[in-house]
Amino acid sequence: MRRRSRSVLAVESLDNRLVPAVSLQFDYSLDANGFFADASRRTALEQAGAELVSRLDTDFAAIAPAGGNTWSLLLNNPSSGEQTEIKNPTVPADTIVVYVGAYNLDAAEAGEGGFGGYKAGGDSDWLNLVKTRGAAGFSLWGGSIAFDLDLNWNFSANAPARGQTDFYTVATHELGHLLGIGTAPQYFNLVSGNTFTGANATAANGGDPLRLSTDHSHLVQGTQDHGAEASLQPRIVSGKRYGFTNIDYAVLQDIGWTASETATSPPTATAPITSAAPAGWTTVTSDLVALSQPGGSVQLFRQNAANQLVPVGAVYSPFGETASAVRSAIADVTGDGNPDLVFAAGPGAGSQVRVIDGQTGAPVGGTFSAFESSYTGGLFVTAADVDRDGHADVVVTPDQGGGGRVVVFSFATGEPKVIANFFGIDDMQFRGGARVAAEDINGDGAADLIVGAGFGGGPRVAIFDGSTVATGTPKKFVNDFFAFSGPDLAGLRNGIYIAAGDLNGDGKAEVIFGGGPGGGPRITVLDGATLTQNPVAAVASPWANFFAFDAAQRGGVRPAVRDVDRDGRLDLVVGSGEQLPAAIRVYTAANGTPGNGLQAGYYTEPFGDTPIADGIYVG
Repeated sequence: MRRRSRSVLAVESLDNRLVPAVSLQFDYSLDANGFFADASRRTALEQAGAELVSRLDTDFAAIAPAGGNTWSLLLNNPSSGEQTEIKNPTVPADTIVVYVGAYNLDAAEAGEGGFGGYKAGGDSDWLNLVKTRGAAGFSLWGGSIAFDLDLNWNFSANAPARGQTDFYTVATHELGHLLGIGTAPQYFNLVSGNTFTGANATAANGGDPLRLSTDHSHLVQGTQDHGAEASLQPRIVSGKRYGFTNIDYAVLQDIGWTASETATSPPTATAPITSAAPAGWTTVTSDLVALSQPGGSVQLFRQNAANQLVPVGAVYSPFGETASAVRSAIADVTGDGNPDLVFAAGPGAGSQVRVIDGQTGAPVGGTFSAFESSYTGGLFVTAADVDRDGHADVVVTPDQGGGGRVVVFSFATGEPKVIANFFGIDDMQFRGGARVAAEDINGDGAADLIVGAGFGGGPRVAIFDGSTVATGTPKKFVNDFFAFSGPDLAGLRNGIYIAAGDLNGDGKAEVIFGGGPGGGPRITVLDGATLTQNPVAAVASPWANFFAFDAAQRGGVRPAVRDVDRDGRLDLVVGSGEQLPAAIRVYTAANGTPGNGLQAGYYTEPFGDTPIADGIYVG
C-alpha cells in the first residue's frame, strides 16, 4: 500500500472521557465510481473509523472561512489519484474530514491514504488557526483514502473468507497513515536506521525499538502485539483481519496523539479475534506433520487411509505474510495433555517465536523475540519437556549470522520464561548458527538437548544432559563428535539438521542427522543407548544410514519424528533441502533391528514440483 507524505496533528493530554472528542466525518462527494453507493459499505467504513478513534482524544477548533479569510483543501482525489482543490469548506470543531472513493490502484495496492495539505489567505489569527489547528500546533483538517475498485472485498463484521481482502483491515491501516504513521515529519524524526525509536512504542514492544520495513513507513512484516497482528505492516494477507493494536496506538502517542489506557488485545468484535480458533482451524493431534510453505505459511498434513499425506485445516501464517521460511515443532507446551504448535521465524524475520494452543488455536504467551532486535537471521526450534514439569519447553538456536547459543523457554505460567541460556557450540567466534533437537536419550524423563553446528561448520554435535540444563551449568554426556563417519564426510562444512525420537522402542531416543545445505540427502540414525556411552561406536555402526532422496542432490535433507500412521510407534519424516521441489518421504519403524529398522514409505510433493529456494521444513 503506497503512502503519500503529508503532515499530522499532535495533541495535548486530556482527562479520560466516556465519549471521545475526535470525530471522523467521511465525505463521499468525490466517490465518482460509486464504490460507496451501497449503504452497507458506508456503514462498515464509519464503524471502523469510530472504533479506531475511540481511544484518541483532543480538542480541534472549527475552521469556518468568512470575509477576507479564505482557504482551500489540497488532496489526492480518491476516485482518480489526481490533485484536487476544494475551496472554502467549513470543518466543524473536534472533527477530521476524510474524503473517500475508489479506483483501479497499482498492482498489490489495496488502499492508499494520507493527510491533506492546504493554502490560505487572510489575517494572522486566521492563518495561525489553519496552520496550528489542534493544541500541539500541527495542521490537520483531514485527508483522503482511495480503495482498490476491483478487489474481492469483505465488508462484513466477521473475519474474511480465504481469498477475500478485509475492508476493515485496509480502512484502519489507511486511517493510521492519515493520522501520521509513516507520513508525518514527527514520525520520521523518530526513525533511526531501520527502527522506530519512540518511547511509547519501545515500551509497548517489550523495551526494543520497533523494526521497520524497507520503506520506513511501515512496521516490519510480522509485527505483533500479544499475538495480534499490528495494523501498520506493509502487506496484508487475504483471509485475515488485522486491527489497531497497542503497538499501533503507541506509535500515534509518540508522534503527538493522546490515547486512552491501552488494552492487551483489540477491544471489539470487528478487531482481530486472537482468543478464538482461526477459520479452518483443525485440532492438533500427535500424528500431524507441519510443513512450511513459501510466503511464511505452514500447512498441517495427516496420513489418509491410502497412506498418503493430505492437507488438513487452514494454511496458517504465524508471522504474517513474509518471504522468510517458518520453522515449527509440535509438542504439549500448555501441559494439558494435548500437542500444541510452536513456530519460529526464519532468516529476515528476526527471532520471533509463537506458540499456538493445539486445541483452541489461541496464542500462548504472545509473540516474542528470542534475541536482540538487531539480530534478523532467524531461528531453529524444537520443543520437549526439559525440566520435567509436564510442559514441553521451547528450545531455540540462531540461524546463519548467529553464534552457537541455545535458549530454553518454559511456558509453565502461560508466558515465556528463560530457564537456560548457554553456548551449545564451543566456538565463540563461529557465526553459522546452530540446529537443535530435544528428546530423552538416557531414559531419565528429562529431554536432552542435541546441538549441531550450522552452515560453515562441520557435522559437529554436542549432547547436553537435560536434567542439568536448567541448573545454569548444563553438562554434556560425552565429548563432542562428528555425526558422520569417514574422512570425506567428516570434512563437510555445511552443518547438519537434527531430529530425535525413540524409533526402536527401547525407551531411549535415537538421534537422526541429515546433511546440511550443499550436501547430499544423507540420513544417519544413531542408537540413543549407545550414543550416550560411546559416540564413536554409535557413529561407526549407525542404526540406519541411507540417502533419503537422489544421492546427487545437494540441498541437504531435514528430518523430523512423528507417529504418522497412528500405530503407537514413531516414524521418520524427511523433507528435501534448498533449491529443490518440496518433497516428503516417510519411513515407518518396521522393527528394532539395527541397520534395517526403517521401512521406506511413500513419497509426495505436497506443494507441486516448483523448486523452493529455502527448501521445506518439517515439524
